[in-house]
Amino acid sequence: MKTNASRLLLIVDLAGTFLFGMEGTMTAIRNDLDFFGVLVLAFTTALVGGVIRDLLIGAVPPASLRDSRYAATAFAAGATVFVFHHFVVKIPSPVIVGLDAAGLGLFAVAGTEKALEFGIQPFIAMLLGTITGVGGGTVRDMFLAQVPSILRSDIYATAALTGAIVLVLARKVGTSPTVAAFLGGMVCFVLRVVALWRHWNLPKVGDVDSQHLSGGRSCWYGFALAARVSHAAGISKVRADDSPGSERPLLSNQMARMEELHRQSILTAVSY
Repeated sequence: MKTNASRLLLIVDLAGTFLFGMEGTMTAIRNDLDFFGVLVLAFTTALVGGVIRDLLIGAVPPASLRDSRYAATAFAAGATVFVFHHFVVKIPSPVIVGLDAAGLGLFAVAGTEKALEFGIQPFIAMLLGTITGVGGGTVRDMFLAQVPSILRSDIYATAALTGAIVLVLARKVGTSPTVAAFLGGMVCFVLRVVALWRHWNLPKVGDVDSQHLSGGRSCWYGFALAARVSHAAGISKVRADDSPGSERPLLSNQMARMEELHRQSILTAVSY
C-alpha cells in the first residue's frame, strides 16, 4: 500500500512539474527573457514550491534536488515550449487555463499527501499543500519584479487550499488515498476554472472604500446642489420683490422651478 501511494505521489508530482514548467516558460517568453532565463523560470515555477515544502517538513535535501527526474522534467518542459513556441501560442486559451488549473490541483494534492506521510498535522498539511501549489509562481513573480498575482487577483491559492481541505476530509472518513487525491485535485481544478470563467475575486479593502467614497461624494453632491439652488432661489425672490409688476409672473415661474429643484436635491441627498 505504501509503495503504491509513493508511486502515485511521484507520478502526480512529475505531472505537475511538467505543467508548471510550461507555465513558467510562457511567462518568461512574454517578458522577453533569453533561453537561460526561460530555464530558470521553468525550474523556479515548477519546483520551488516543493522545495519550500520539503524544507519545512524536514525532508532534506529536498526531493527535487535529490532526484534528477524533477529537474529534468522542468527543463524539458522549458525547452519544449521554447523550441515550439510558435505552436504553443496557438493553443486556445481555455486549454492553457485548464492545464494551469490541472497543475495547481496536482501540486496541491501532492504537497498535502507528502506532508501527511511525514506525520504533519492535517491543518498544517493543508497549508503546505497550498504552498506547494503557489510557492513557485510567487517566487517567479518576484524574479520578474512583480507583486505576486496570488496576492492581488484571482481565486488561486484559495482553490489550492480548498482542494487540500477536501483531500484531508476524504482521508478522515476512510477514503483510500487514491480516491481522496482525485477528489481534492478535481475540486481544486473545478474551482479554479469556474473562478476564471465567472471572474471571481476575493474582496479588497479598496473595493469597499471606493463604494463608501462614491456614496459619500453623492451625498455631499446632493447637499451642495441643495445649497446652491436655495441660494439662487433667495436671490430670485429678492429680485422679484424689486422688479416691476410685468415681470412678476416670469420670476414666479422661475422660483417655482427652483423650489422643485431644491426639493429633488434634498431627496437625492437623503437617499444616500
